[in-house]
Amino acid sequence: MAAAPSGSRTRMVTLISKGGRNFKMPEAVALVSSRSCREALDYIEYRGNNTMMIKLLDIDPKPVSMLVNFCNHMAAAATSAASDDAAQRMREWEERFLGDDVDQALLYDLLSAAISIQADGLIDLVCKRVAHMIKGKTPQEIRTILGIQDDLTPDQRDEIRTDNSWIDI
Repeated sequence: MAAAPSGSRTRMVTLISKGGRNFKMPEAVALVSSRSCREALDYIEYRGNNTMMIKLLDIDPKPVSMLVNFCNHMAAAATSAASDDAAQRMREWEERFLGDDVDQALLYDLLSAAISIQADGLIDLVCKRVAHMIKGKTPQEIRTILGIQDDLTPDQRDEIRTDNSWIDI
């Protein structure tokens, strides 16, 4: 990727959420955090305002804001020295980031935002949180948690049980 011309200001990536709200992050943050941004920045030539815009128009502002917060944190962590203490601080930050105040709807919107720009670290983190939510639950509890309708008839259930005795449905 070509470097920004000397004397120019920092190149920025702007994420635009539903309602047209803009969330800016420096190019360096986007490069560390998002595969899509990295790939796009390799091919993009900035013109005029040194900003690349990514439209996430189907995603509410809060999850986009959280996405930018996550990207900023990952970029800062990437520049700090790796140690057991740093890894522990990262785990603690991740727990706070997806704390109890993050409900399921926000969690899924955050996952959608992360998938949109291929923020692999955030995708992994959200998937771990969902896995933790369903760990040890019965199939019916998982259906309830994930909002999945049980649309099998009793005959279909019996057939599945017969064909796949190892499945607990």
